[in-house]
Amino acid sequence: MVMPLLAGGMAGCSGDPYVDSEEHTGPVDEAEFAEMLVEATCEARSPCCAEHGRPYHESRCRSNFTAILRETAVGPSAVYNPTAAGTCIDQVRRLFFCDATEAAFPACSRVYSGTQPLGGACATSTDCAPDPAGGVTSCLLDTCSLASRGEYGDPCHVTCRDLTVDDRCQTLDPAPPSLPSYHRVYCFSADGLFCSATSQRCELLGSVGSRCTDPYGCYPGSRCDLGTSTCVTEVPIGSDCAPENGPFCDQTSFCGESGSCVAKQAIGETCARDAECRFFCDAEAGTCTEDETFLQTYCGD
Repeated sequence: MVMPLLAGGMAGCSGDPYVDSEEHTGPVDEAEFAEMLVEATCEARSPCCAEHGRPYHESRCRSNFTAILRETAVGPSAVYNPTAAGTCIDQVRRLFFCDATEAAFPACSRVYSGTQPLGGACATSTDCAPDPAGGVTSCLLDTCSLASRGEYGDPCHVTCRDLTVDDRCQTLDPAPPSLPSYHRVYCFSADGLFCSATSQRCELLGSVGSRCTDPYGCYPGSRCDLGTSTCVTEVPIGSDCAPENGPFCDQTSFCGESGSCVAKQAIGETCARDAECRFFCDAEAGTCTEDETFLQTYCGD
């Protein structure tokens, strides 16, 4: 596991499905890996600063990212995988998007690995043995744990609207008893699936007009109207809305006090919750804010 710097969340993918048929980097020598990862990540991150109205700062990105890599814990018994390192570089170069999590780069979680089995004790993620099926292993609560991408019918914990696991996922509580405590399974809407709170399994998303019983049970761009148990289309800015029973606003807007969808607030504007902001709401200050850690790492002033 070497990627806390690329992303903040955790999800798993089976195999390496994201690498396309273009020319691959191939195996990477361990002495060259850190520098190549810094170059690939900073190049991929460069368009993200513009989303926050800030210029990209290449030297700052390289310096900060190199420092983060040096501080990333690698267990003394960890084994380096040069093939996974090359695939990791390819995935970062070709598949990076600004709020991606580790689910987008499954090979990166296998660059360093240890020998501890799932459920075994660990101090860092590199103490844990890789998952033969391609899931992402990590050290959580001093235990080697597994996160994997669910298929239709699999027992599950989490529904994710996309690969940004941190803020666009819904976790079941309690977890399904059919899975060990160290194994988390994610159902992705990109695969046409959601994690049903009723069956606790990955089930097919409904299209507009389909019957639904789960808020996450409809394709992105639609929402489950729990009053009618029907998937309904989200509505754009200016449309009438009702936050509890619908109509529901699309992802660019929120339902204002006037009962109509209004554009999400910019940085510095007033807010009461995250849904009202383009990025985040600082509840204590009552204003919309942004990810300062990201900006200070990658962007200029």
